[in-house]
Amino acid sequence: MGCRGAATDPLRPFALRKQIIRKFLLFIILAVPQSPWAESQPDSDATYYVSLAKVIVEPQSFVGYNISIVGFLSDTGDVLYLTEDHAHARDIATAVYISVAYRDSDISAHGIPSTGCESKFVRIFGTFDQSSNGEFSVRSVHKIQTFDRGGDLKLTRACWSNPAAAPAD
Repeated sequence: MGCRGAATDPLRPFALRKQIIRKFLLFIILAVPQSPWAESQPDSDATYYVSLAKVIVEPQSFVGYNISIVGFLSDTGDVLYLTEDHAHARDIATAVYISVAYRDSDISAHGIPSTGCESKFVRIFGTFDQSSNGEFSVRSVHKIQTFDRGGDLKLTRACWSNPAAAPAD
């Protein structure tokens, strides 16, 4: 007959570890300051590299600023989607309209403007704005870069640019 002391729960060390991890994560969440974007006024002349998701969720934060965002450019070239699947589904809720400052050489013989970057993952540079009817869009797009279709999505080349539409330095 063995000694019948207090029975120990074999899962107790794991529960204690889990509790410590939760408290640590809560401390980190509360201790980490907010983003510098929220604490300081951004420079209106600088280009801000932001995620398309953040622009979709907080469009008012970017109105009037030069931004660069990554997404899948629609086959019509006027909508930037989060992913290719969103583009095929025409999911406008996960997209931003863009306004390209086409050059005369971008207009085909049939009168259809094209950058040659349509239906590709791209990085777009332009000014984010809100129209008089309340719609948000990237206007005055002056540069579009394409990505390699490989897994690491490296920028490969400037697909299209219009220096005349670039913001003044």
